[in-house]
Amino acid sequence: MTENTKVSLISADVKSRVSSVLNRNAKQFGKQHMFDNSSEMCWNSDQVRRPIFYFRPTLCFLDSNTYHIVIQGKTQFVVLDFPSPVHVETIQIMFQGGFAGKGCEVHGIDANATEKTPVKLANFYPVDVNSLQSFDLPADGSSRAVQQIQIIFPESTDFYGRIVIYKLDVLGRLA
Repeated sequence: MTENTKVSLISADVKSRVSSVLNRNAKQFGKQHMFDNSSEMCWNSDQVRRPIFYFRPTLCFLDSNTYHIVIQGKTQFVVLDFPSPVHVETIQIMFQGGFAGKGCEVHGIDANATEKTPVKLANFYPVDVNSLQSFDLPADGSSRAVQQIQIIFPESTDFYGRIVIYKLDVLGRLA
């Protein structure tokens, strides 16, 4: 294997965390399903936007009451902790159509830094489809040796902010 050959960096030693799991049902919708190569199972995040309906009177003659919707929420994410430093070169991800991330970010924690502050490695822009998508990190992002990456989904194509991932892989090389 040459030094420039990309390999999957996902192994049993990689620890993962996610922002949420649908209905807290980790058995059926947990993070482990992103890595099991099953087309039947997936990680399904919980809603991040909770509609709050409230009553507000208006001055309209035909309708004296109106319902307004306020959307509140937080960001969905996946965190991967590698057992040793790696150079991340490509993110491969398969969403369920209708539940894809929009304007996603990859952050990394430098393996050699004394302060463990995440640094943005790249942005990527998935298409809202059911097929496997690959996103290459720019050279300045993939040249950095990282111990951890955070894949952040600031927005979703789903109204409630849910993310559904059937497959996630990280390609690169050991540092």
